[in-house]
Amino acid sequence: MPEHVTTPTILVADDEAAIVEMLERVLVKHGYGVAVARDGDEVLERIESLRPDLILLDVTMPKKDGYEVLKFLRGKKETMDIPVIMVTGRGATPDKVTGLHLGAGDYLTKPFDVDELMARINVHLKGKRGVEEKIKAEKLVALSTMIDGMAHEVRNPLSVIGGFVKILLKKTPSDDTRFQYVVAISQEVGRLERMMNDISSLKNLTIGEKRFVPANKLVRQAMQEMSGRLSARNVALSLDLEPAEINVLADARHFKTAIVKIVQNAIEAMPSGGRLTIRTRQSGESMSIVVADTGFGIKEEDRRFIFDPFFTSKMEGAGLGLTMALKIFQAHGGSISVRSEPGKGTEVVMLCPLPAALSNPR
Repeated sequence: MPEHVTTPTILVADDEAAIVEMLERVLVKHGYGVAVARDGDEVLERIESLRPDLILLDVTMPKKDGYEVLKFLRGKKETMDIPVIMVTGRGATPDKVTGLHLGAGDYLTKPFDVDELMARINVHLKGKRGVEEKIKAEKLVALSTMIDGMAHEVRNPLSVIGGFVKILLKKTPSDDTRFQYVVAISQEVGRLERMMNDISSLKNLTIGEKRFVPANKLVRQAMQEMSGRLSARNVALSLDLEPAEINVLADARHFKTAIVKIVQNAIEAMPSGGRLTIRTRQSGESMSIVVADTGFGIKEEDRRFIFDPFFTSKMEGAGLGLTMALKIFQAHGGSISVRSEPGKGTEVVMLCPLPAALSNPR
């Protein structure tokens, strides 16, 4: 199964309403996210706030035609690798050569066959994912090397600082003006120690023996561990669990850790309080745990990075919670997907195959 599920976004750039409507309908039906631009200037505006996975670019658009837009895209480092399929009513070879020469990955002539369109989209997205996965793998190797060096260099001085801070806390009266500074240093040392522990846990994560464990019970245990944080942040909890217990083949400790990491992320997204809803469902050969919050949400351009180590929009923490949860679910044959809207909250779906699916993979 994939590392994590993110819905590919396709930007449809065309000034013909009927074409746009048809493409939207077809693409949504096939599971893609769709953004629309009606002219060349709007394409460039959308690109600034949205990094689509692929662009269907009409040649003849108002303001700036497809060739001008393509030339601009290929001239910027941030957009030069986005796959572009040119779409036009022209069938002449010179037009196709022009687009391909400017950096289009493919060319379709209207009216086009829907099956052919989807086949070409899939080919280009697959190629793009392959390149991204290779880059990501290389980054992770480099990151692992860096983590080893950092852990070695940081742990010893951190232990010394922590030891002296504990002595200072005991020797400094609480009414001393310097006491607040010692407390602040102690809190920061604690934060760094937690970060180092998270890094070590992620690097050395190994799944132990898997046993049949009740998923609902693990969810309840995880929420019991998080009850203090929920109260401190004024977050109301709603549990909507499948009535019949769902047994998963899992390392119970790590499986619960993944749930806790996701919930921690959700709580931190609601600094002024809110509602946390957790649902479990069984569907066919898989079960899902859904964690939904009413927090500040995730910007569209940030969603593709949220599982990357050290990517975070929080004020504290190493940004490893989602990374660790994903790694755990991967080890159980599962996946994690995220849906979010800025200002309205985030929904994280943890999907895990049930024992029958594990023994009879499709």
